[in-house]
Amino acid sequence: MSWERIPTDVWRTQTGHIDRYRLAARYITDGDHVLDAACGIAYGATVLHEEGLDVIYTGLDRPDTPTLELPPKAVVRAADLNTWRADETYDVALCFETLEHIENPAPLANDLTDATRDLIVVSVPPVPHRHKKPPRERRKEGGRVGEHSRARPKERAH
Repeated sequence: MSWERIPTDVWRTQTGHIDRYRLAARYITDGDHVLDAACGIAYGATVLHEEGLDVIYTGLDRPDTPTLELPPKAVVRAADLNTWRADETYDVALCFETLEHIENPAPLANDLTDATRDLIVVSVPPVPHRHKKPPRERRKEGGRVGEHSRARPKERAH
């Protein structure tokens, strides 16, 4: 899987990305177990910590992704989100700017739904993308592979 990467030395300049975590933080409470699908360098763990939250954070990303120094109770696990399946439950799942990078996002969306007790926060680009190159070529170039629909994830799965 391939998608945009935010380098460890410039993540604080990415206000749009940071704001997604700040928005989610309004609905997260101390003690929640938070899953962050495609966490990248795991700056989301730092943002939640800086927002004053004491959560158990589990980030998922490719094994070759560097991470920041993590706050207490935060871990990052290697995962291919094209094939990942939940092996535990979470109070909150975060999935920011990810589904559009996955060849078939329905299984991931369904698994997040099944594995999450309270809240799922998802963001995707606001407009559908039409691609001229096939998905395999776009992945090699780090581009988006999915087409978008306004349908809910569970509806897209059927």
